[in-house]
Amino acid sequence: MNLWKISIQEQKEIFPGKRKSRHDSHLSFDSEEIKDRWMSGKKRVLVVDDEVSVLEVVREMLRYLGFEVTTAEGGKEAIHHFKKHHESNLNFDFVITDLTLPGDLDGIEILKQLKGIDPGVKVIISSGYFNDPIMADYKRHGFLGVMVKPYTVHDLEKKLNQLKICSK
Repeated sequence: MNLWKISIQEQKEIFPGKRKSRHDSHLSFDSEEIKDRWMSGKKRVLVVDDEVSVLEVVREMLRYLGFEVTTAEGGKEAIHHFKKHHESNLNFDFVITDLTLPGDLDGIEILKQLKGIDPGVKVIISSGYFNDPIMADYKRHGFLGVMVKPYTVHDLEKKLNQLKICSK
């Protein structure tokens, strides 16, 4: 059971002044537009979670903070995106992944596979299971940092500043 569920309606409270509809974040781009967006100079982040509502909220938090965001609903999809971007020299600056992804790769396996592609990858583990041993000893497992759910945009910004990850 995941302890963090935020509805799309609540985004208006999380992001003051933002008036995006749920569909605004599902725009498609042709290849030239994608290239321009990725080459914009903003830091790129890959977010992995099995709950779509969490992906949507975290994506909007990171966009609000000035990041370019790609989301994946599972570990296999995350590995696919990571390889594709790595092969195109459009590496992600960091990854935020959920610890537990039922029926898919877990956060530890995602980290292992990402390190196989890029040994320097920076991965932040995120979970509502704050008492999980991996969360308590994240550095020993190879993670850069930990985000305990639920968190706000201000918590996320503070953590990214602590980890010396800032937008642009």
